[in-house]
Amino acid sequence: MIRIAALCLAVFFGSDANAQGRIGERFITLSSTTSTEESGLFGHIIPVFRTMHGISVRVVAVGTGQALAIGERGDADALLVHDRAGEDRFVASLNGIDRRDVMHNDFIIVGPKSDPAGIRAQTSAREALARISATGGSAAGGSAAGAVFASRGDDSGTHRMELRLWKSANLAPNAGNAWYREVGQGMGPTLNIAAGLNDQQILDAMIKEYGPLAYVEPPKTGFGLIAWVMPVFYLLAGLGVVVLIMKRWRKKPVAVATAPGLSGVQVSPELLARAREQARRETED
Repeated sequence: MIRIAALCLAVFFGSDANAQGRIGERFITLSSTTSTEESGLFGHIIPVFRTMHGISVRVVAVGTGQALAIGERGDADALLVHDRAGEDRFVASLNGIDRRDVMHNDFIIVGPKSDPAGIRAQTSAREALARISATGGSAAGGSAAGAVFASRGDDSGTHRMELRLWKSANLAPNAGNAWYREVGQGMGPTLNIAAGLNDQQILDAMIKEYGPLAYVEPPKTGFGLIAWVMPVFYLLAGLGVVVLIMKRWRKKPVAVATAPGLSGVQVSPELLARAREQARRETED
């Protein structure tokens, strides 16, 4: 079991940018994680804060990576995130001040009761991940016969910790591994997937959320066929435009500087060549 601190960064209660709304409401913007938002915590502490300070709190719930990016742009007054390494870089870069540990959370590997990877008795996250990798990779196509790992894949604090744990186990799974699924969603949907969905169910859920774009290679039927045809169409259309421009450019007459009274007269290349040849002869004579 791994523990990591969640923290609050860069609280600027005196900020004129957000502390005073256009209609007179005093508020701050808090960029926080989806897990904290979904826990219901803010529903309890924000009313208390508003009563004590007379300032409302507007929550933007995203992954830790996005929350830090929002803070770097100066679009939030406070952050509540959980990635210590990212937080330290944030403060060291002078993007925030007054970093504080306000709570901790546990990172736990969860899965169905059937325990396809056989990790129930494991006490080391690295060993558990190594076993998941071995079990998932040994099954043909990462099928339900082996372990399928659902990653949040959203640059959240949980996702960042997961990647560090894989690295500590000398493993680097990615979308190229059939058993490794990047869900790209928050904690709730990812937990639902990990609770027992098989490989096909995970794929179906991702297609329902994102459509045919969830496929690494879209099907060559229906709407998916467009993804195969359109690149070729645009390439051919682009080549056609280039050829047309080149033909027109070659046929375009050359403009020659002339006396003031003849300005703008267009002279063909052939006539220009004859005039130059005649001028050369007269110069030689």
